[in-house]
This record gives sequence, C-alpha cells and structure tokens, in this order.
Amino acid sequence: MSTAGGNKRGSVLVGQTFRKILLQAGWRPFAVVSVDTDRDLASGWLFPDPDADMADPLLKQLGIQAADRRRACYITVRTDLLK
Repeated sequence: MSTAGGNKRGSVLVGQTFRKILLQAGWRPFAVVSVDTDRDLASGWLFPDPDADMADPLLKQLGIQAADRRRACYITVRTDLLK
C-alpha cells in the first residue's frame, strides 16, 4: 500500500485488492481501490450478479440506479461490510 500524494490524511491508495461484500443474495467480489482510514470507508468496484442483486437493499440505499445494479459499479461502503 502507498499513500496517495495530495490526498487527505487517512486516505490510502491500495491499487486493486480483491475482497467480498455480502449483499442480500450472497457474497460478491469487491475490488478495493482506496480506503479512508479516518472514516472507515472503502471505495472500489462491486461486481453484482445482474439477476440476483437487482433489488438489493444496500445498493438501493447507496443510490445505485437499477441499470447500474446490472454491471460493475463504483461504490463506497463501510469497511466492516467487507470480508
């Protein structure tokens, strides 16, 4: 890991570290791009299952539109949601 030059204190650029996130229909791949250690948030690419995750409450709560729940989308979530 390397700290990103110019980023606020507590932000870490991690490249692409693969984790998983639990959605209503099961675990999905999540490619972490950056982590805000001060706020315990991770941003990255979620790879949802197009059919199973269309009605996922977490994705709806994050404001991810229906069309975006059918393909990889960039989201920010609490780090405790990742495995």
